[in-house]
Amino acid sequence: MFPHTILGGMDCIIEKERIWIMLANRLNYGDTIGVVGVSNSLALNNRFDDFKKAEKFLITKGFKIKFGKYIKEDYYGSCGTREQKAEDFMNMFKDDDVKAIICLEGGETCNTFIDLLDYEEIKKHPKILLGYSDITVLLQAIYKKTGLITFSGPDFLSFGLDYAEEQYKVFIDAFINQKLDRFNNGTKQLIKNGTVEGKIIGTNLACMMYLLGTEFLPNMESNILFIESYRTSINECQRRFAHLKQYGIFDKIKGIVIGYNYDLQKDESKYPQMEDIILEYTKEYNFPIIKCNDFGHKIVNSVIPIGADIKIDNDKVEIIGKILNWENWYIHNKHSTIKSVYYVVVSYTQTDKKQLFIINEHITLNVFQYYIEKALKNKKF
Repeated sequence: MFPHTILGGMDCIIEKERIWIMLANRLNYGDTIGVVGVSNSLALNNRFDDFKKAEKFLITKGFKIKFGKYIKEDYYGSCGTREQKAEDFMNMFKDDDVKAIICLEGGETCNTFIDLLDYEEIKKHPKILLGYSDITVLLQAIYKKTGLITFSGPDFLSFGLDYAEEQYKVFIDAFINQKLDRFNNGTKQLIKNGTVEGKIIGTNLACMMYLLGTEFLPNMESNILFIESYRTSINECQRRFAHLKQYGIFDKIKGIVIGYNYDLQKDESKYPQMEDIILEYTKEYNFPIIKCNDFGHKIVNSVIPIGADIKIDNDKVEIIGKILNWENWYIHNKHSTIKSVYYVVVSYTQTDKKQLFIINEHITLNVFQYYIEKALKNKKF
């Protein structure tokens, strides 16, 4: 967007990084919820009964449900081909009657279609996107490419399980009542102390590994990594933490929050647990590490807003940024709707000085040059 150029008679290199977060509108009772299959098929584990129960449950609560065209497809255990999944997903985003999208369930093939999505079109229709496990891949990709805060939390089939009522309360608190109490107030175990702020990135550990080295991995610099696991052995934990360390992730992040790890925690006598292993691979780092059971597999899931600002103060975890547009309108100025804002770092090659600017994404290079040159005259660098 901003090239190498000459500003104020000085040779400059201009870099940018989006920092403004795009927010979806809140949910209201009676809204239409779209349901798409982006990973496992219903047939793979014969979950048709859970599907029917979940549909009935949410309709009884007053919501309208709209299913993707390929919701019952079975393509080698996946919910359609990658083209079909991309088609269903994009249609839900473009459908203005759909106010929130809940993914059918997790699985193993969510990363197969993220390169087929139209992220510019998604930016035009920001809405709630919810799921967990394998859906971690999709949540990070959408956040990275659009700036839209996405949500790790219950998938559609969760509302067909025995704990549906409890899971529904968490869902309503997050998206209608403006509360994330269960996440904020749940029992926490302090593994390593510290006070930091950053943005939430994560959640399923294995699925985060799929994104390493791809264009879909969010910037990890100064952020807080949330992780949980399913079907993960002690040796797999060691391998994955070693990979994260070798890839430089621990050099960038400011903290870690560990969720519920089903295969390790279902036998509480098993040692070591994930938190013990991660201490081994982060012993030279001073960032805080917290263990909780608020998110993971086979439990009532808290809603975790990916990209939201969060503060860790020893054993306290608090979301400090806005996660939804509660008033159902966007911020406006005189000329246009502001959907994104960028950090713009101007590096002066002759003096090696830098200045930080925050600007609207719609600003033109000429206007930007004007502000830079004005700052130069006022000697603000």
